[in-house]
Amino acid sequence: MAVPLSARYNPSLREVNANAAAAYDAKDRFRLGAAIQAPAYGGDIGRRSASSVASSRSPSVSSRLSGAGGRPSGSMGMASPGADRAKRHIPFHCTEVVCEVVDMFYTREKQLTRDPNYMSSQTEVNEKMRTILIDWLVDVHLKFKLHEETFFLAVDLVDRYLTVARVSRSQLQLVGITCMLLAAKYEEIWPPEVSECIHVSANTYTRDEILKMERAIAAALSFKLTQPTPFPMLARLLEVTEADETTRHAAFFFLEHAVLNYKHLQFLPSELAHASLYLANVMLRKPDPWSYTCQYYSRAKADDFKPCARAILDFAALITNSKYQAIRRKYSSTKYGEVSRMVFPTDLPM
Repeated sequence: MAVPLSARYNPSLREVNANAAAAYDAKDRFRLGAAIQAPAYGGDIGRRSASSVASSRSPSVSSRLSGAGGRPSGSMGMASPGADRAKRHIPFHCTEVVCEVVDMFYTREKQLTRDPNYMSSQTEVNEKMRTILIDWLVDVHLKFKLHEETFFLAVDLVDRYLTVARVSRSQLQLVGITCMLLAAKYEEIWPPEVSECIHVSANTYTRDEILKMERAIAAALSFKLTQPTPFPMLARLLEVTEADETTRHAAFFFLEHAVLNYKHLQFLPSELAHASLYLANVMLRKPDPWSYTCQYYSRAKADDFKPCARAILDFAALITNSKYQAIRRKYSSTKYGEVSRMVFPTDLPM
């Protein structure tokens, strides 16, 4: 069902200050968790040259970046490939703090694990219904033209809410569209309007029902929306390995299949991210699918997540002949490199 995107934004608000809008859009797209591909620094934001930014750093930060600083904890004593040092003159790469932020992601994902057995407490909802919901959210996310991180946060909110609350079959779609709205409010500059959520849901729910569900979800999760999802971990690896567009699309193709399957909740977000990039490299027949740089910045060897990679590959191959085709339709377009048309690997390298 088409969404009236022409009525989505208020033109007057967007035209008041074009420069401010561009600055905020750049900040949103290139912050650490969303920096999929960063352009060369042009100095349009902040009016400071890269050299002035570098010279203004404190000696302690500069010395940390120029030496062995920036080494991720748990990197097994490996020598740094220097990906962060090479980009320290680019402000939005945040090289001074990137390792601490990534450390936080890896620490918090172990503290805030998702319950892989929450469906046992649901009386009307099952795995198949969740798959149908997430498959539909892929289309909704694409229709609204939202950022990738918004989709993964929305799926995470769905799973976390279903862990703590019983939901009826008739309310499951309401939970899904409301989680997408919440995620968009958190990640986007211009989230979709409630009226658009009603429209894309075929007018099944009213405005009051969506707002009431929004309050219920936020309260049930104690307003804790900042949780590690697989997205920033995969984005980080794609950045430090300087992956090309085809690799990026292939990695996210596998990652979206990973979150589509309820059984993959048994794996940590980092394992899903690592396995998705590994599978992308294997599918593209790269000679070293898990390079030294990948090992260093992921703190993991290929054997550490092989079971996860195998599970994702098997599911992606199985879903090919099912009715859940939203991801395959999305990645069959030229915009996403038609990666879904590529031949899947039949086995993983030893």
